Amino acid sequence: MEMTDHCEWRHIPTKLNAADCASRGLQPSELVDYSLWWRGPDFLTEPIESWPAGSTEFPQSLPELKPGPPVVVATTTASSSSSSSFLELIGSVSSLERLRRVVAWVSRFCQNARAIPANRSLGRLQVEELERALHLCVRVTQQHYFASELSKLDKRSTLSPALRKLTPFLDSNCLLRVGGRLQHSTLADHSKHPLILPKTAPLSALVCDYYHQITLHGGAQVTQATLQSKFWILSARSLVRKRIHRCLTCYRETVKPTHPQMADLPPARVTQDRVFADTGVDFAGPFLVKENTSRRAREVKAYMCIFVCTRVKAVHIELVGSLSTASYQAALERFVARRGLCRNIFCDQGRNFVGAAREMEEIRAFLQQTEEDVGTFLSTRNVEYRFNPPLSPWMGGLWEAAVKSAKTHLRRITSGRLLTYEEMATLLARVEAVLNSRPLCPLSSTDPHAAPSCLTPGHFLVGGPLIGPPEYNLLGTKDNLLDRWQAVQRASQEFWRSWHKDYLHTLIQRSKWNQHREAPSVGEPVFVY
Repeated sequence: MEMTDHCEWRHIPTKLNAADCASRGLQPSELVDYSLWWRGPDFLTEPIESWPAGSTEFPQSLPELKPGPPVVVATTTASSSSSSSFLELIGSVSSLERLRRVVAWVSRFCQNARAIPANRSLGRLQVEELERALHLCVRVTQQHYFASELSKLDKRSTLSPALRKLTPFLDSNCLLRVGGRLQHSTLADHSKHPLILPKTAPLSALVCDYYHQITLHGGAQVTQATLQSKFWILSARSLVRKRIHRCLTCYRETVKPTHPQMADLPPARVTQDRVFADTGVDFAGPFLVKENTSRRAREVKAYMCIFVCTRVKAVHIELVGSLSTASYQAALERFVARRGLCRNIFCDQGRNFVGAAREMEEIRAFLQQTEEDVGTFLSTRNVEYRFNPPLSPWMGGLWEAAVKSAKTHLRRITSGRLLTYEEMATLLARVEAVLNSRPLCPLSSTDPHAAPSCLTPGHFLVGGPLIGPPEYNLLGTKDNLLDRWQAVQRASQEFWRSWHKDYLHTLIQRSKWNQHREAPSVGEPVFVY
């Protein structure tokens, strides 16, 4: 076509083209009498002027041409279309390391396609290739987001305030870096002149995620400090905090469980009844004690069994030798002998508590079946165990707080010294007296007589604090000046009146879990620990 004129070429329609007989195919019976195949089109025997006229221009679309895949041409120029495509690639990659490897492999393929076989790069990616791939990503990002700033920098015009204070410059690779004031420092060049990146670029988000992971999911401060040793992201603080907030690993560790609103206090906490009628029990320890006072005495473990009244927070502590059912039953017998029989005992799902409850239930069932009188006695003096649900650390806070207070006094008194079993039992009795002398109500800072007359658990046990000052001797007082038994009853009633008036109102507020939260619905994603 280059050596002839366009007038020497004509277009033949498809219906008159004899070559279509072979390309489209014919039946043998049709081919025998098909004149177009054997003689060609009829207009060839006529003058040229009568031949069909046709255009020699190539059509834009052919009806018989199947659409093929789009052709992607990789060039080294950063035009607007290629730049946007490259930015879309950066935004579609999930990590900076994967982006570097993808770009490095593509760059190697392009270089190997233009090089002779002897000069082609083979094997794993080298550090230089990964670094060039990262620089290519940075260059494309800077040319897209800092196009006007790069133009001003070439013309030596005034830059924007965000970049002006960084005194940026272009290095040998045409990368925009921070000029700064650390030219004479001993830092590495990439630390003195970090690469500048915009806050809204996808590459900046990948860089933040990368340094957040290499710092073992560190906080915003350590991530930003490590990041700025090589990159300078504008408004990096807010971006780093945003990316850490979106980190799924960090979210799993910092997510707070959903708690329903705190329920009302049970009747065992707010109704008047005998002290220790409803009791919570828990174990604490172990504590090391000596068998005797000799220097080489053997050390054994001991535990603290603490009973707490749910109404007045009175405490009873027993020292036990093991976490067995027998030891707990013995401690319970000593407690009942001194404080009276309980109606309800609240505890967790410890094996010793469950075993004691099971054995007491078996003994009670046996006695009820054998003797009617004993069965009647047990039915009126039945101790019912109420176990907290398994894996419920938020329940039983009343006696857990008593355990914490008792341990605090023990640590401060013993100071690592080993005591004998008798000495430890004596010390626990003194700790019990201190806990039973704590005020139930907040003390007034203006009334000087509030502290001696404040209500304590000891008032419900012995009529006053267990570690309070001694009372006056009234043996010499005449009988007509004392109200005797009525005075004792009135004092007890005054204690309970003060309990109703001064103590109960302190339990009104919900210190935590005071917001109503909807329960998770079906299909809602949750974290289960």
